[in-house]
Amino acid sequence: MIKSTFGVFDPFWEKHPLHLIISDLSDDFTNDDDMSMVNALSVIRSILDNNSLIDTTKGLFTMLDSGNWRVHVLVVVILIMDIKFRTEEVFSLIRARIRVGTWASPQLLVVLNAYDNQFPQNMMDVLDDSFEIRGYVNLDNTSKLGSNAFIKEQSQKVKSAMQWLINNKFEADNEGMKMAKSWSIRLLQIQEYLDKKN
Repeated sequence: MIKSTFGVFDPFWEKHPLHLIISDLSDDFTNDDDMSMVNALSVIRSILDNNSLIDTTKGLFTMLDSGNWRVHVLVVVILIMDIKFRTEEVFSLIRARIRVGTWASPQLLVVLNAYDNQFPQNMMDVLDDSFEIRGYVNLDNTSKLGSNAFIKEQSQKVKSAMQWLINNKFEADNEGMKMAKSWSIRLLQIQEYLDKKN
């Protein structure tokens, strides 16, 4: 369960666990019931359209500061849906979140790859042998996110996702590469659905 602390985005979690839907890569946009990607995108669109840019940006920043990977996936979908959030300030927070740590690092890297003109140059350090996520919940380095094993695992996932995104290197049993590839496809599917709808 997600504790509602994300301002104007709190309604996203009020009725149904829509974060599960946006994380489900198998939804093909043909169903429009309450537990569908179509409904999840509609709820997000309503939030974006019915709130000020100041309030939605504040909510986005709060989500990126959170250690909860589920809200990071929502950030990914918001950036796919709305160009006004594709700013250097948001990209900078995404890069910081990746370096601090999140289960959703591959998804966030996919968004940077798609929309950040400075990518991959501004993320090349994660390919260094010495790179390791900092392993904190919040961007201000308070509260540990996980064990040393978790930190090593997540650091490797970041490196692997980067390797796929910039070198097209793919290993079928590599979780970071699989997630980056799957979410690159998902990004295009969401964009295609939104283009047809408009």
